[in-house]
Amino acid sequence: MITIQTRFHSRPRWWAIFKVLIASAFFITADNTLAQDQASTVVPHDSWMQLVIPADTAGQTVEQLFADDLDADSYNQDGGWVVFTYDPTENVYDNPGLSGTIPPGTGFWMLQVTGVEVSIDVPLSLPTPTITTSLPCIAAGGCFAKTLLSGPSVTSWNLLGSPFKRFQPLAGLLVGNETAGGPCFEGCSLQEAETENLSSAALWHYDSEKESYVEYDQSSGLVPWRGFWMAALEGSSTGTTRLYFQNVIDLYQLVASPTDFLTNTQTEVRFQMRLLPGAELPGNVAQLFRTTDGVPFGQALCTLKDDGALDNGDDLAGDKVYSCLSPFIESSESTVNLVVSAEIDGNFSPVASIDLNAIDPITDEEASIVISAQSSAQQIWKTELAQVGDTVAARETASEIIANLPGVLDSGVAEDDTTIWITYESGLTTGLMLNPEGTRGSQEDRDFYSTTVNVETISPAVFDRLDPHGELTQGPLDVYAEETGEKVVGSSRVLIWDAYNSQFAPFDEGPDLRTLFEGTQCPLFDVNYLIDSQATVDSVRQFNKYGTIILITHGAVDKDGQVVFLTRENTGVFSIIGHSIDLLLGRISIMGDVYAIRPSFITSLPGNSPGAIIYNGSCSSSANSSMADAFVSEGASSYYGYTRTVNSPYAQNAANQLFDNLVKSLDTTGDAFAPVTPKIDPVTPFATFTLTSDPTTSYTGELTNGEFETGDLTGWTTEGDGRSIVNLGEFSPPGGNFMGIISTGLGFTTSSGSLAQNFCLAADATELTFDWNFNSEEFVEWCGPEHPFDDPFTVEMLTDSGTELLLSETIDTLCSTVTANSLAFDVSGPACEVSEGVGFGTGGNDCTVYGTGNLIQTIDITAIAANNVGKGVTLRFRNFDEGDSQYDSAVLIDNVKIR
Repeated sequence: MITIQTRFHSRPRWWAIFKVLIASAFFITADNTLAQDQASTVVPHDSWMQLVIPADTAGQTVEQLFADDLDADSYNQDGGWVVFTYDPTENVYDNPGLSGTIPPGTGFWMLQVTGVEVSIDVPLSLPTPTITTSLPCIAAGGCFAKTLLSGPSVTSWNLLGSPFKRFQPLAGLLVGNETAGGPCFEGCSLQEAETENLSSAALWHYDSEKESYVEYDQSSGLVPWRGFWMAALEGSSTGTTRLYFQNVIDLYQLVASPTDFLTNTQTEVRFQMRLLPGAELPGNVAQLFRTTDGVPFGQALCTLKDDGALDNGDDLAGDKVYSCLSPFIESSESTVNLVVSAEIDGNFSPVASIDLNAIDPITDEEASIVISAQSSAQQIWKTELAQVGDTVAARETASEIIANLPGVLDSGVAEDDTTIWITYESGLTTGLMLNPEGTRGSQEDRDFYSTTVNVETISPAVFDRLDPHGELTQGPLDVYAEETGEKVVGSSRVLIWDAYNSQFAPFDEGPDLRTLFEGTQCPLFDVNYLIDSQATVDSVRQFNKYGTIILITHGAVDKDGQVVFLTRENTGVFSIIGHSIDLLLGRISIMGDVYAIRPSFITSLPGNSPGAIIYNGSCSSSANSSMADAFVSEGASSYYGYTRTVNSPYAQNAANQLFDNLVKSLDTTGDAFAPVTPKIDPVTPFATFTLTSDPTTSYTGELTNGEFETGDLTGWTTEGDGRSIVNLGEFSPPGGNFMGIISTGLGFTTSSGSLAQNFCLAADATELTFDWNFNSEEFVEWCGPEHPFDDPFTVEMLTDSGTELLLSETIDTLCSTVTANSLAFDVSGPACEVSEGVGFGTGGNDCTVYGTGNLIQTIDITAIAANNVGKGVTLRFRNFDEGDSQYDSAVLIDNVKIR
């Protein structure tokens, strides 16, 4: 029984409920819940919730954390909400108030009595907590340390919680005491810490449905948002005792393709789990299960293996990516909760989880209703505009009329006081963007309300066997230049997404910025310019391939207060049906007769954009942080936008000044922004130009990520089969934890691969050095000039005067140096049947891969550097087929350096 004091004196009616709750006796049961990455949770009406924020909350007030979901004016009021924290040193509860804070890893109580359940979240831009990698934490991903506080009693209860957004196995929790040579100085398990009288092994959580406490099963773990009680025992008062939460977020990377599918349609889903350094899978297999309340049930859906079996979804044996295929067909809309379980230390434990969404498709009738209602809504607005003028009152009257259209559920005016939102009985949300003419939210010259039906059909997402690697390019998001420690843009690829050039010209920054980037010799950029109708929903799916994204389009704030920007893709019945999943999941919406991109679409993109610079030149692009948060969560460093409706001449001028500073002077994102003048659009409604997030990012002319230690291909561009891996059979990275690989097309990938990077050579550069390891199924039976099959590996330096071939090796040039290894490509491995009479130069297939082993290459580039001072060059590694595509080759690359 816990005895409670409180500093909270004004007591609404819920105080009586709270007294009963906090005096409840502990009720022991099992709890095996597992959840995946979660940025939000649901708080039911009139139900006490024991919670924790899964992020670094340092410096954030209660109002900043929750007032976007709960009315700040109703805090500590009847019909409102309240928060309590607990101070174990005084054995009292505190009401922190709206201006109070909740430290990272600190649990709290919340009650809301608004009459409906409320989903609460935290800004996606909030970082993960500060990580330590010193003793007693030796986890590869580091740990967050939370000090256990002692109070007046022998046993002091601490209200805690995991500050991470992922499942935290209890077996991974450590307790450490800073007293050198004392108990648990190098770390103890929960059970060992209890034996040493430091802390309780048992953790307790309040189950709001059962209205009682439950003890965590020791084979289970902590889930995002769930707080718990832990006791600091008498021994913890000597020295400082801390609980260490392991950052397991990066050890097992589980992805699925697709993650969303339509009901009553069988869909084959491919699952891939990448093991990063520190992750273990002793049994070499893992199994995928459905879960109910986090508990696996039924037979395994599939077994994930790293054996290169294409029919099980794995395309490269020995790369520590475990894969499987499983069909799904769901009869009704649902979220399918899945968990991967693996045998570790003799016990089966959950190592990763993922959710899939089954969505009912939009019908032809529902799509036709939207097309008709959007057209009618525009006519209603035009009538009110003529009678009342361009006012908020006119919008309110129009929305009241629109709400009565067939199939419409409701309509209203968004918080920007310009956009009319419309919701439909089908669950769709659309709107009318009604900003003033001449701005980037206006309607002029836009045939937004044509009822012409597009004849093209857009199929729902399907499993793509040809390019399965994009979703596995997930790694740490921060990229740092070794010499300066400053953050640099992770890719030289630039996307100028100029959706409304035909409207904005001549006040369109797109052509100007294209000229700027393409004309710059150092750094050297690869520019992709999409204009007008090329700016589609599908083109947004490629955003994470770029280091700079420049959006020149219309924008607004929608019904839910989310910043949106427009594509130039027109709607139609078949188009709406084809986009059913994204529309119904709220990732995209419809504005007029084009699709609008919402923040959740950005956060759903696979991979990441390390260090990316985002310029969103649309109206209201920084009216709030919702769109900036989305890009930052995908790895972007800096986001520029406008707080209100912005006029095109001003936006053009501001963008040109900004990027001149970024590109010509190589200023940081903050230094480039500072001299832009004016910061406020001089024409009504006086939008402010803003910079969100990191001000220290800059472009660099240096070679980056040559050791691939970001865990992905940051800095590199790839064609065909190029990727970053942690292992290949018996070959580990010769330096660090990761290495690159290019191939002639392994597994599902049929295109030959290359890795390339733009950078500038210093005048005194003399050497290019790198490690390489050439492996092929063509060795050794296809050696010799009589055989045309001679896959090459080349290294080239591309300059403005041509291509310099730095290295060229082929099957024939290497045949005398290779030895057999354990690798298995497409026509080798256990299932392969050896041809008769095979041997050196005899042709056929000996079912064996041979390789050079790791070689260190040094190439003199003195002349190239002297001839390209102040100019950008491109270094390119290639491995491609010669004569056939049946027998595969692959080259491992690491430690690429310019000296």
